[in-house]
Amino acid sequence: MKNLEKFIKIKDELNLFLVSEGIKPAAKIRLNLNFHGRRFENSEVYQREFEKILKSLGIPYRFNEKDEEKTISVYVAKDERNLKVLLHAKNAKSDNDLGRAYGYPEEAIRLFDKIEDGKMGSGQYLDIALSKAKREKVGIPTWLAYISHVPEKLDIVEGKISRSSKELGESYMKFVRKYNPGLAKRIEQNFHEKKIIATKWDKTPNGSYKVTYERRK
Repeated sequence: MKNLEKFIKIKDELNLFLVSEGIKPAAKIRLNLNFHGRRFENSEVYQREFEKILKSLGIPYRFNEKDEEKTISVYVAKDERNLKVLLHAKNAKSDNDLGRAYGYPEEAIRLFDKIEDGKMGSGQYLDIALSKAKREKVGIPTWLAYISHVPEKLDIVEGKISRSSKELGESYMKFVRKYNPGLAKRIEQNFHEKKIIATKWDKTPNGSYKVTYERRK
């Protein structure tokens, strides 16, 4: 898959590759109309360009409406059955069904948007876990770069990480390293050289944390 960098972010590129290879059941891809400083005022032309790539992959897809954040969402799946499951979950507005459609482990689906140890089961939970590991100088597992969900257990310092998420991440990592080493290299470099990190987290009255982020030089 060539020239994807001008359309989508690297994590979406990873998910599209996994779906196109039949390793991941489905994914939601976001086309950013202002990505890399480019402005695509004619979104229809931009969409048609990306659609050519999707057709070349031979996978089913469905475009969504452009939203207020200047993005166009496209739902992709490894086959028609999985696309139907994904679109049904989307229309039903069921986070649990969406998680299953994306191939997330059940433990991660249960955690989503719940508060565990003061941290929301979303990106915040992951950010704090990564920052704690960096602060304690504990090695961060590279397979975390290959998953799009947040594991139910993610205490890197103590080595307490959900087994199902670990196994899924390692399987994705092994596959991409073997069949698309160039993408694997970019995924891992982007993950380990992350510029914006959580530096402070304070508990709020509802039990969650207010997180402060800083850009790392």
